[in-house]
Amino acid sequence: MRPYKYTEHKGKVNCVSYSPDGLYVATGGDDGKIFVWKAVAEGNKFNFNFRAHGGPVKSVVFSQDGNFLVSSGDDKIVKLWKVLNKGKVKFIRSFLGHKNWVLRADISPDSRLIASICDKHVKVWDASTGKEFIDFRNVQSGNTSLGFHPDGNYVAIGGSTGLL
Repeated sequence: MRPYKYTEHKGKVNCVSYSPDGLYVATGGDDGKIFVWKAVAEGNKFNFNFRAHGGPVKSVVFSQDGNFLVSSGDDKIVKLWKVLNKGKVKFIRSFLGHKNWVLRADISPDSRLIASICDKHVKVWDASTGKEFIDFRNVQSGNTSLGFHPDGNYVAIGGSTGLL
């Protein structure tokens, strides 16, 4: 195993995600940017970078089929991006409604749903329309992680309280 070295972000890198085919790595940082890198050992071979959020990017994740990228940030917004040829992306839509930093967002295995968390709330959105259909206050504070079940029918949320 050889380490890759990517050095273009200005400040801390908060999140990384490999594309399902392993050809690209997406990174999000405190600079509000997302870089989509070629996964090569030489490092610093980015295909595309763009200002994604109005503050630090907290999460970035590829869809299971590699066709989409979902990001979240300190600007309280979740964004959906279409992955195009050669690792480039095109903005599709924003998901608005969180009252605090969006700590994590994920996309269901079939790419129909987006789930996101801030410190106190879990939200689930229809990816094709942007419509929010679940807003659940699950804790007083302390959400830290979430992920979809492989069948897409469940979302697991972890937090600072030690509960799942």
